[in-house]
Amino acid sequence: VSGKPIKLVGRGERMEDLEPFYPDRMAGRILGMGDVLSFVEKAQEV
Repeated sequence: VSGKPIKLVGRGERMEDLEPFYPDRMAGRILGMGDVLSFVEKAQEV
């Protein structure tokens, strides 16, 4: 609607719940196919 790109997506209420927006990953989540790449990235952070 505004013509602005989406940069971040919030997965919770805190600032640390913000993460980069990846359209292909979001589409996979919506379609119920999961998001293995985000899971691997989170595991590497820990």
